[in-house]
Amino acid sequence: GIVCRENKYNIYGAQEKNDGQIKRNKNDKLFRFQEHSTCFCHSFCPHESREFSMTAEFKKLVYDPSSGKFVSNWIPCLSIQREFKCTCCNSNRPVMEISLIENGVLTPIGRIENPFKGCEGIFLIFSRTHPGAIYKVTGDLCQCGIGCHCPCESCKEVNFYIKDPGKNDEVVGGIKKKWSGCGKEMLFLNSFVLKFPPTDNWEAKILLLVCTVFM
Repeated sequence: GIVCRENKYNIYGAQEKNDGQIKRNKNDKLFRFQEHSTCFCHSFCPHESREFSMTAEFKKLVYDPSSGKFVSNWIPCLSIQREFKCTCCNSNRPVMEISLIENGVLTPIGRIENPFKGCEGIFLIFSRTHPGAIYKVTGDLCQCGIGCHCPCESCKEVNFYIKDPGKNDEVVGGIKKKWSGCGKEMLFLNSFVLKFPPTDNWEAKILLLVCTVFM
């Protein structure tokens, strides 16, 4: 599960119950993302155009001999960059570059592109080891929940589908925006659920995770 607050994103472990409901473990925070952008870009630039950088950290439990307990230590693991784009329809669309942080060294692992397809939202995910897009994330932008935060059934969920271009766009996973409750929705605190495709490629999973944050 992914909980989005202004400029901050927390990634939690989650399980799907028998009735289809998603249960998030509030104590199981796996990653946290922090967006860095100027006040001007954040306040006045359209979402598609604004420039920002983002750092992701993962939680590592470290034994503290002074207290005799394990404590959480947050370690930087990803660097995400997006340049300012003067976007108009399908011209000059935004691109997000993702790099792995290892011992302070940045290693590019992929990028995410957001082409313009009218009423269809689409994200193309590219890996450093594959010449073409490894996944395509699509969804209808006319879904009620995109513009409305009411608790009615049609507005509670927004669905995006993860497709595999190598398998004739077969649906292999999904990203779902879940209604967070009246208080959180009023503050635009969004919650997403990501269902990974059946893959052992950890870099592809990271790129899908970042794509969800990009949304």
